[in-house]
This record gives sequence, C-alpha cells and structure tokens, in this order.
Amino acid sequence: MNASSPLDASPIDPALLDDHVLPAAIVDLDAFDRNFAFLKRAARGRPLRIASKSVRVRSLIERVVRDEQVVGVMTFSPYETAWLAKRGASDLLLAYPVAREQEARALVSAAEVTRVMVDHEDQVAVLSRVAQEAGVAFRLCIDLDGSLRTMGAHVGVRRSPIRSARDASALGRFIKTRPHVRLDSVMCYEAQVAGVSDRGRVRDPLKELALRAIKRRSRSHVARLRTEVVAALRRDGHEITLVNGGGTGSIASTSEDPAVTETTIGSGLYCPHLFDGYDDLVLRPALFLALPITRRPDPEIVTCFGGGYIASGPTGVDRSPLPLGGARSLGMEGFGEVQTPLKASALGIGDVAFMRPAKAGEPLERFGEVLVWSEGALCAASTYRGEGQSFG
Repeated sequence: MNASSPLDASPIDPALLDDHVLPAAIVDLDAFDRNFAFLKRAARGRPLRIASKSVRVRSLIERVVRDEQVVGVMTFSPYETAWLAKRGASDLLLAYPVAREQEARALVSAAEVTRVMVDHEDQVAVLSRVAQEAGVAFRLCIDLDGSLRTMGAHVGVRRSPIRSARDASALGRFIKTRPHVRLDSVMCYEAQVAGVSDRGRVRDPLKELALRAIKRRSRSHVARLRTEVVAALRRDGHEITLVNGGGTGSIASTSEDPAVTETTIGSGLYCPHLFDGYDDLVLRPALFLALPITRRPDPEIVTCFGGGYIASGPTGVDRSPLPLGGARSLGMEGFGEVQTPLKASALGIGDVAFMRPAKAGEPLERFGEVLVWSEGALCAASTYRGEGQSFG
C-alpha cells in the first residue's frame, strides 16, 4: 500500500488474491510496523504493553513484544494467558478478573509470569484458595474504575467498583489476610478518553466540543485517582511496582502521567476505522477484509459473500465495516452473516470488495489466518482460531 494512499484505498491488487480463499483478512505489514513506530514515539519512550485481544495473531504479538520498549502482553482470558505462557510469554497481565475455581486453576501453570486483575473480595478468595491448594502464589492487580461521574451521569465503562483510594485500601487490606496472594499492581483504563474519538464520520461541532470537554476533565480525574490510590496502597505497605493505564486513543496523555509505569496499546497497530477520528493519532489502516462479489441483483448493486463482522459496543453504523473504493452499504439491509449488498457500479461478479473493520481483533475470530502483505507478496499467519484456540 502506497504511503500516500487515502484511507479509502484498496490495500493490494485484487489479482493477488486469485489463489486464496475468500473472504479473507489482510494485514499490511508495512502499515502495521509504521503504526507501531508512531505509537512508540507518542509514548515518548515510556514502556508499552500489547493488548492481545486487539491483535489475536500470535506471530504479530511476538513481533512487537521483541521490541525493547515493550514490557509484555495484556491478556483477556485465563485460558489464553496459560496458553501464551506455555509458548514462552514472560510478562502477562490478565486484564479481566476470574470468578470461578476452574479459571483460577487454569492460571496455576502461568502464576510465575502473570498478574491477575481483581476488584472484589470474592475474586481474591477464589485465587487464594486455588493458589494454596496448588502451592503457588498469585500476584494481584487492582482494577480502578476510571469513569467520570458528573451531574448524575456516568461517563465511561462499567467494570470495577473500586472508585477511590479508600476502596482500594479496603481491598488491599483483605488481600493481606489471604494466603498465597499479594498485591503489587494497579490498572486504571480511561475508556471515555482512549475509546472515544474526537469526531465522527458525520461531523457534529457541538458534540465534538462536548466530547473534548469530557475528555479533558476525565484526564485530570484519572491522573488524580491513580496518584491517590498508588500513594494509599504504598502507605499500607503494598509494594506497587506496576501501574498500567490507557490505550491507543489516550497514549499521549496516559504516558505523561507520572504515576503510570506502562501504557497499553493494541488497536492502533491495525488502525480500524473507529480510530480515524482522533486528533492526536496519525495512523495508517493495516487490517482489511476482502470479500468476493457473487451477485449483481441490480445495475448499481453487487452482493458480496460474507460481511457480517460487526464490532461490539452500541449498535450503529460506526460498528459496521467500512467499504472502500467508493462502495457503500445499503441502510435497509446492512452487513449480513452470509451476504452483504453494496452500491458499487464499478464492481462485478468475480471482483473483490475491500473493507476496513470497525474494531481491531474482533473480526479475526472469524478467520483461521490472516494474509500478511509485505514486499509485494502475501503469506499466511495463523490467528488464535487458526491455532485451534477460541477464548470468548
């Protein structure tokens, strides 16, 4: 893909796909590497952690983890965590709590290289009980609620009940009473900063002003919360050595927070189209979907096989793939599991329609491999699913 190509350009010559099964997922490796280089610069040399859920291709995760600025991987499943540890991963942060003993038991083999997220005494109790039975010790990370509560509204994600230094200290005191667990980490994800773009595909100046105001206020709120919580836990005798924050969408501000020891990135490596509307991100699309056109029901309409790669979050057009090359989806029908109509008079039966997904890792649950485009050639790399793994 040429460096001057617009965001709606096709990544490769469709003829190169003649010998490949479609639909296919394609990664432009040059764009992937350029995005990684940009994110490293944006972090101003601060340590980075790679969110595996946003990549889901082990060879690509390993490609960036080899960089000296990257400290490890943020995982999303206990079973994924154990799987990566078995394959040599040495610094894992499981970002979502475990609540059942079988999940905790899955982590026993990875205990030496893993920190496990907690935000409630019940989670701690399960981990402590399993660790004691197995004769291992779990390192724990408290997950703070970084959402903003203002004028009766909740802005951000609903994930953790730990909203203050007092809450964190109370959970820390409980952890101290339980055997085979210790607290050494804190995480606070500012979703309403990292996960919300500054402008949408349809410009709305008033909404954009409101979003920027919320993000400014959220940055100061989260920075203050992190500082207060870390100070309180250290006063309580916990040796806090890791403070994780942010995501691609907040990399600059998170990396400037003196309380933070590492910033998480992931989606920015692929640059799905939800990341087109951020003021401070200069990223290139690196993940594409290629769908074969199998029908022409009307002169201006073609129908693709596949297409229903809808991203999580509030249902809307921004969660659907974005057709490239001037093609447009049909509002009355949208993207289907097996077929998707497009308004694209320049395409015909047998051609290929290219799209960009809304989010990064999610669509790769539908593919066993990605086609990696580099130096004019395509080679296959297995996704998690292609390696026989599906973690939710």
